[in-house]
Amino acid sequence: MKASKPKLNYFLKQLSYPYESTIKLNNFYKKYFANFKKKNILDLGCGIGEFFFYLKEYNKKFFYNNNFYGVDVDKKNISLANKIKKKRQLKNVFFLRKNFFDKINLKKKIDICFCLQTILCFEDYRPFFKIFSSIKPKYIVISSLFSSENLDCIAKINIKKNKFYNSRNEKTFFYSTFSLSNFISYSKKKGYLLLDQKKFRITKSLKSVNPNQLGTYTVRYKKENLQLSGPLVLNWYFLIFKKK
Repeated sequence: MKASKPKLNYFLKQLSYPYESTIKLNNFYKKYFANFKKKNILDLGCGIGEFFFYLKEYNKKFFYNNNFYGVDVDKKNISLANKIKKKRQLKNVFFLRKNFFDKINLKKKIDICFCLQTILCFEDYRPFFKIFSSIKPKYIVISSLFSSENLDCIAKINIKKNKFYNSRNEKTFFYSTFSLSNFISYSKKKGYLLLDQKKFRITKSLKSVNPNQLGTYTVRYKKENLQLSGPLVLNWYFLIFKKK
């Protein structure tokens, strides 16, 4: 799925003002990879590479000790990622424009595959495990929407008449919340065991800018902030899987 204008703005904002979810994700996984050296790290659906650029500023040891590869289907994203990379003179970061459902051949052994806020954009997560089986990373780190119930909720968003979101005349996109237990079970069948998981709980209060548009905001519920986008409840989880 290509990035719409709001999504691109989301990526750009992360470069200067990392979101709470990005900070907590980094704190979640770094204890497992703190001593990694000369490893190859893949970001599947990398956007403009903002995750790698975040690491450079806030997880320097991990960043400078390893090599990073970002894959995204969007030409504009990859072009901007390479411009930022050049400006910051980064020698250990590489970007590739490619539909990642096609075969990815980086000619490198991938040690960790990050897949952040990408799976939710599709109505089925199973094709992603074909990618994982192909590249065979030792670890997979996922940030996506999951439900504690034994069901999947696939929201198909109609944006045909919404010029703000529909910069490429696309008709729809998905906002999928998958059953966490089913996802973990399927991962196990495909050779990956759950190493750790954490539900993201947002502490910052966010106001709804426009109730007629999708966009993250919070409401107070049972002494916690409930995160929403339009009518959708956003149950973010961080997951780490390890190859059997």
